[in-house]
Amino acid sequence: MAGRIAAALVALVLLAGAGAAAGYVVAQDEEPLPTTFATPESVPAASPGFPVNVYDVEDDPDAPPLAKKIDLHEEGFGAGGFRLRAPVPDGWRRVRLSGNNQWNFTVADNPLNTYLLRIGILAGERRTTGVAAGARLLALRAQEADGNSENLIVEEQSDTGFVATAIIGGYQRVIMERFLTVPGNTSAYFTVVMNGREVDREAMTELLDRVVAGATVP
Repeated sequence: MAGRIAAALVALVLLAGAGAAAGYVVAQDEEPLPTTFATPESVPAASPGFPVNVYDVEDDPDAPPLAKKIDLHEEGFGAGGFRLRAPVPDGWRRVRLSGNNQWNFTVADNPLNTYLLRIGILAGERRTTGVAAGARLLALRAQEADGNSENLIVEEQSDTGFVATAIIGGYQRVIMERFLTVPGNTSAYFTVVMNGREVDREAMTELLDRVVAGATVP
């Protein structure tokens, strides 16, 4: 009898051990696998998250780009008793604007919206170059607000001028303006402006620098 009880106890112990082992295996099988995530990929946006302005821009006139180092000669300017002499391109047409203190220079055979040089006398207004430049930018912004131009972007700005781009009359324009003093005076005495196409930009900068450097007061 004792032998049978002992055998039964051994059998129970073995069964318990087998059950524990089986439980361990089941526990291992039921342990959740580590969570994995797919590699993120960019997805085309169904619609942009911010407004995008689209502008209708006319093609530039196909006149040749402005050339660098063109020949210059000196001319005189006068307004309100003030005088100025400055180099201007040979052969360009000179037109005095309605205010009588600014002059445009253009190539006579070029179509509109190519490039131009403008020289103006500001003496007598008693404004610093920074104030004069700021007032000109305000005028350009007002022009945009009135719907007479679009997409005005100021690329560079200082106390003596600025470089900007805008769509004017449907054409993309590069605008460069400088405001200069003369020795012994802190007010803006004259202004030199270049207005043209993107393809003219480098030559416009070079011509503007030459005109400014060569300007004198008689």
